[in-house]
Amino acid sequence: MGPFFAQLQTALDAAGWDTVRILFNLGDARFHGTGREISYGGRMSEWAVWFAGFVKNFGPSAILVFGDQRAIHRDAAAAAKAAGVPFVCFEEGYLRPEYVTMELGGNNAASPLRRWLPAEKTASDPRAPAPMPSNGFGVTAWHAAAYFSALRLGVLRYPYYRHHRERGIFRESLMWTRNALRKWRYTKSNLRKIHWIVEALDERYFVVALQVHDDLQLRHHGAGWTIETLIESTIASFARAAHPDHHLVFKGHPLDRGHGSSRDLTRKLARLFGIEARVHYVDDGSLGLLSRHCRGMVTVNSTSAMVAFGHAKPVFAAGESFYELLAANGQDRSEEAMDRFWRFTPQLDTRVWRDFRAHMIAASQVNGSYYIPSETAATAARVVARLDLLLDQAARERAAPTARLPRLRVAPSDEAAS
Repeated sequence: MGPFFAQLQTALDAAGWDTVRILFNLGDARFHGTGREISYGGRMSEWAVWFAGFVKNFGPSAILVFGDQRAIHRDAAAAAKAAGVPFVCFEEGYLRPEYVTMELGGNNAASPLRRWLPAEKTASDPRAPAPMPSNGFGVTAWHAAAYFSALRLGVLRYPYYRHHRERGIFRESLMWTRNALRKWRYTKSNLRKIHWIVEALDERYFVVALQVHDDLQLRHHGAGWTIETLIESTIASFARAAHPDHHLVFKGHPLDRGHGSSRDLTRKLARLFGIEARVHYVDDGSLGLLSRHCRGMVTVNSTSAMVAFGHAKPVFAAGESFYELLAANGQDRSEEAMDRFWRFTPQLDTRVWRDFRAHMIAASQVNGSYYIPSETAATAARVVARLDLLLDQAARERAAPTARLPRLRVAPSDEAAS
């Protein structure tokens, strides 16, 4: 959403590429620029066949998408693989707000980053990125409102389009209104609670980083977890296995605040399991501050883990993720593994994290922003420069395919929590 990909198309055309953008709804058309385009107005059930034929006839050198798990893009990925066309996937930055993500083949759990091993030679420490003046939330929200308004107004022109978020604009508006009201209601209590947690519970609490409930990475790579099941299972495990002096802090996602009732569910489950005084909930404030003073983090596959790693904190990843190599539980997502995490929390190998971070930036991150108006042109220029490098990489991989590398399992520490 927003004008970035229109700017990117213009930048690609100026660099000598011959581009065409496929539009699926009036929201796409609203943010389309001056480059060539074609509209797909057919049934979604017929899209995969149509696009496979389009790829065969148009013969692209690359296919670019934002978000690899949207249904339309999963069909596009299959067509790209069948035709041997490099599939370049964009996503929000793994290291926000300074970066956006640009990878070959997929993002998050489907990212090539999962094939990295510590023994590999990695890039040197990356140079400091150009700082972003803000997180871009205000302009992003404005673009989102314009996009979805246009999408709904264009229903007669694109009658078969189905967005991956199912809610209508009226229902979505009510939820965002509730989000704003809850933010206003809990702002002071959130800040007081965080201040108390870092002061009174330093190194005596774990953070549970919740995600947006309709996050496609949660849906497709979450190993069956939902926000509700994660809250219930984490509280049950913590009550059963954690040290009685330790606490549990749930950090709700601020973008999900109006769409569910995680705060109420957390409180009721904590009371049910008899640990109400040791379970806390906030949905605003600094995740970095909470991470800096915690013992560790639990999440499904959120990029919030990058914040914890940055503060040398271990992470239990309950779902599939690109960073499972660094996760304290490796690939063991069992109930017993979570029980062990509370008592035998292994320390993060900071050397491996530094190497992985340098590799991650070199292989998948582009300094910039999709939304901040003063930054989008420079970001598009960096993406154009990086595209040639990715296509060279794709050509090398086709010439010398490599087997999938094994995962590294991280053994727990021998020391129990004191």
